[in-house]
Amino acid sequence: MNGRILNRRWNVNARHVLYHKSGKWYHKLKRFPGALFDQKGYVLFQTEEDFFNCEGLSIKQDVWVSKGISSINSYVQVIIEGTEYIPPALQLSQKKEEYRICYEGNPVSVNLTRYERDRSARDECLRHYGHCCIICGLDFGKTYGEIANGMIHVHHLIPIGDIGMNYVVDPVRDMRPVCPNCHSVIHKRNPPFKVDEVKNMLMNFQRGT
Repeated sequence: MNGRILNRRWNVNARHVLYHKSGKWYHKLKRFPGALFDQKGYVLFQTEEDFFNCEGLSIKQDVWVSKGISSINSYVQVIIEGTEYIPPALQLSQKKEEYRICYEGNPVSVNLTRYERDRSARDECLRHYGHCCIICGLDFGKTYGEIANGMIHVHHLIPIGDIGMNYVVDPVRDMRPVCPNCHSVIHKRNPPFKVDEVKNMLMNFQRGT
């Protein structure tokens, strides 16, 4: 038996697991959530701070638990009188699907080139075409109510990033109002789909052709 097996079997979902049969001696946990296992249960530490502040752990180069991890208040006993008892909240192991915890939110430095937009060009485009998506006809105000009045994307028929320099924009000739969904479809390809191509996709799909 080892900690990795118990981590999966009992659905503890710890990132770093350590096992000792008597629950008295371990190396240090290095990734969190982390868990210490013995032969009957475990202690889960959500953060490094929880681990180092836990009463009952003597943490030096290694970790010594004089009374065993079962003496810690947050200890979860799974094996009771020789019977494995998995609390209902942990019984996902009875399902055939496998689950994986994903961690998001780590800061990443990215160098970006930002191309400036002229707000007046957007306004002029919308004055001409209105605030409905020119592809699917979605009007946010009529669909979601007053709170969404005026919401719409404006698509540049000639991507600014492809030009890479200042150029004279004709808001009527070079721009179109599109909803976020249609805008995403336009940019599913590089070079982007043309507005009429996406409009035809939508029409053909609705017709079942």
